[in-house]
Amino acid sequence: IRMQKSLIVCYGAVAAAAKLLSGFFVMNYGIMGAAGMYALLMIILAVMLMIITCFGIRRKNKND
Repeated sequence: IRMQKSLIVCYGAVAAAAKLLSGFFVMNYGIMGAAGMYALLMIILAVMLMIITCFGIRRKNKND
């Protein structure tokens, strides 16, 4: 499954969220805030990638 544009969008969205939220979480919660934010962002990224994979597989099966 080749969906590079979708992958770039996912990684870009997570990177932007990390950039925007990191200051708030670290200032208010310290290292636990950074760790929690990282875990949350990785969960969001995993869900986004799972959705892209499911759509890619579904689209591939429709074309076959």
